[in-house]
Amino acid sequence: MNEQILFKRLGEGLNISRGTMELYEDSVLIRPRWKGQFDAPDMDEVTSGDKGALSSGELIPFSNITQISGVVKGWLFKVADIRVQTELDVIWEIRGSPRVYSALRDSFQAWKSRH
Repeated sequence: MNEQILFKRLGEGLNISRGTMELYEDSVLIRPRWKGQFDAPDMDEVTSGDKGALSSGELIPFSNITQISGVVKGWLFKVADIRVQTELDVIWEIRGSPRVYSALRDSFQAWKSRH
C-alpha cells in the first residue's frame, strides 16, 4: 500500500508535511514528498533489507508501536485522523483516507497475532 497522507511528529512545532505512507509486512514507512531535482528513491529500487537505511523517510517497525488509534470524520468527504505511538514515546499524527487507517490497523493486528 502506498497512500498520500499529511503527517507530523507531535511536539515538533506546527509543521505538517505531505507525503506517503507505505505498509510492509513488519513496518510502516512514512516518507515526505520531495520536490525538485533531488527526488527520493522509489522503494522498488531498494531491497527489503535496505529499508532501514533510507534517509528519505521514517521507518517505524511494528515492534516499536505501542498503540494505534484513529477517528474517521466527515460527511461527504471522510478523513481519518490517526495517532501512532511508539515505545520511544514518539507520537505520529497522520491524516489520510479511512482506508489508510484500516490498512494500518489491520496490518499491525496481523503482525501482532504472529508474534
